[in-house]
Amino acid sequence: MEVSEVIADIKLLAKLAEVIGNPYSDAQLMRLALKVFTNCGHFTQGLRSWKARPAEERTLDNLHQHFVQEHITLHELHPQGIGALVGPQANVLKECTDSMIKQQQQYFEAKTQELEAKSQQLTELMIALRQEQA
Repeated sequence: MEVSEVIADIKLLAKLAEVIGNPYSDAQLMRLALKVFTNCGHFTQGLRSWKARPAEERTLDNLHQHFVQEHITLHELHPQGIGALVGPQANVLKECTDSMIKQQQQYFEAKTQELEAKSQQLTELMIALRQEQA
């Protein structure tokens, strides 16, 4: 999995979390990305140089750009398989994203049932009011 795919999945996770009312901060999203890059074991130098950057430069977009460049550098040094370097950690991210999708679906199903029940109550109330007026 490429660095951009990891970041895209993290951004998807952020959108899903926001939809269900449990948003992540950029700091939390960056910690998740850094955990993926740390656990894959191939971005040691990139992690060091990222941590050395001034705090105001450590944004999610800059993190993305930084590790894309680091990935390119590693690919130049090890062209035989850098694309697979973050693969095992991507599974963790996919599980997290899948879990958020499932929570989102459950949330929407519950809200749909709630709205259907309220709609039924309103319909019954309207019927009762019409009968009283007749």
